[in-house]
Parts: sequence; C-alpha cells; structure tokens
Amino acid sequence: SLHDALPICERFTFTAFMLVVQCAVNAVVAFLVRLITQRAKTAPQSLLEHSKCAASYVTAMYMSNRSLNYIPYPLAVLAKSCKMIPVMLMGVLIRKQRYSTVEYLCVGAMSLGTAAFALRKIPSFSADAFSGVDTAVLIGILLNITSLVFDGTTGALQGRLSEVYPGATSLDYMMFQNAFAFLFVSVVAFFSTGFHEPLSFLAAYPQASLDLLLFSLCSAMGQIAIFYVVRHHSALACSTITTTRKFFTILFSILWFGHDLLPLQYVGIVLVFAGLGTNIYVKYARSRNTASGKKTL
Repeated sequence: SLHDALPICERFTFTAFMLVVQCAVNAVVAFLVRLITQRAKTAPQSLLEHSKCAASYVTAMYMSNRSLNYIPYPLAVLAKSCKMIPVMLMGVLIRKQRYSTVEYLCVGAMSLGTAAFALRKIPSFSADAFSGVDTAVLIGILLNITSLVFDGTTGALQGRLSEVYPGATSLDYMMFQNAFAFLFVSVVAFFSTGFHEPLSFLAAYPQASLDLLLFSLCSAMGQIAIFYVVRHHSALACSTITTTRKFFTILFSILWFGHDLLPLQYVGIVLVFAGLGTNIYVKYARSRNTASGKKTL
C-alpha cells in the first residue's frame, strides 16, 4: 500500500482529520439512502440524545485509531475481541438491564475464545518484542481500554434512545449521529493539527485521497448494517456478530493457508462455539416461551 511504501516521516498520521472525512461520508451516505428508501416524514426524536451518542461513538473511534500509533494492529484487534464485555456492563450501569448468569458466561467464553485465537496474529507477542517500549505499549493499551468503555457507553445510549423514541430508524441514527460526530471531531482536528497539513499531504499524494475516500465508503456500507442491528436488535447482538466475525475470519485464514493450530487456539475454538451455541439456544428457548405465552393468552 501507499502507506507502507512511504518513509515514516511522510506517512498520513492525521487521525482526527481522517475521522472528519469518515463521519462526513457516513452522514452523507445515510442521508442519500434515507432519502431514497424512507417515504414517510422523520419521526419525533431527540437531537440532544443523538449528540450524546455521537460524542461517545466518535471518542471510541478516535481512541481506537490513536492506539495504533503505539501498539501493532493485531494487538488492537485482540483488545477489541473483548468488546462484548463493556457493552454488557454499560447496559447494566446505564440502562439497568438484567442478564442471566448463562448470558454472562456466554459473553465471557466468546470473548476469551476469540482473544485466545487472535494471539496467533501477533507474531512477536513476547517480552523481548516490547522491551524498551513499555511506555508506548501501555499508552496504546490504555487508549484501547478507553475506546472499549466508550463503545459500551455508546451501545447503552443508543438502546435508551430506541426505547424513548421508537419511531427513529437505523438510518436516522446513522445520519444524525455521524453529523454530530463530524462537528465534534472537526473541532478536535482544528485545534490539534488543523486542516492545512492533512490537505497538503493529500495534495502531494493524490493516491492517499482515493484511499481515504474508499475507506470512508467501506465504513459507510458497514455502518448501514451495524446501525440496523443496533436499532432492531441490540448493541450486544451487534458486538456478538462482530466478535464472532473476527473469530471466523482468523479461522478461515488459518485453514485456507494451511497453518497449524496452537493448543491454545483449540481451546479458543471450543470456547467460542460453546458460548455462541449456548447463546443461540437460550435466545431460541426464550422466544419460544414468549410465543407460547402469547398463544395461551
């Protein structure tokens, strides 16, 4: 890629500006899709609540991207494997949700299993690999933990929004929250690096502009699906999907390229499938009980 071909001093390091473009494209795509697909008028909803979600959401993204300046990408992915845990905990703290012991165990099993499996993607995961850069690694890990906390907060706030304003659609979520996120992160970009430096970089390397646009469009396509799941199911369901997707991506890569599985990864496979299977069964049994209760009534 262009990024790898450039010397470190000439690489694109403007995290806030990248998020400005990403949020702008997300909001515009949501507006256009909404314009085409939604015939009815916009349902009543709170812009203040959307702005709270946006502040939490863009903070999580910013912290996650900033952490990549301090730790390798595979290590960041490893941390994100535990995203379901803060989503569940923030749901309890903010929305007063209740989960069964089985659900806690399922989330723990899937998180630990995916994390154990992702360890293979860190070829230099050893004490020697981090010698001399302990401070940088610590900063990266702290940024990732902060990102996870705000991921969980975002899910809880979005869940509360769906309860108070049930008429809001997933495209409303995506458009309003990215529009507010664009405003918030624009202020951060202005006071950190400004806009002259990143725009000068893009002018000097036109290929980077195309990469940034394609990245943002891919983000927008993914967000359409993500916001749909969050709106019509839950933030925890969305985190479950994205976590298991990471697991199956790594598993497919290992099988496709003929890599040997480590003993720890066999444990990871058992944990993920046990947690996922139990979670599906519990939800299926619960839906059947609910349906039978309605029939009785």
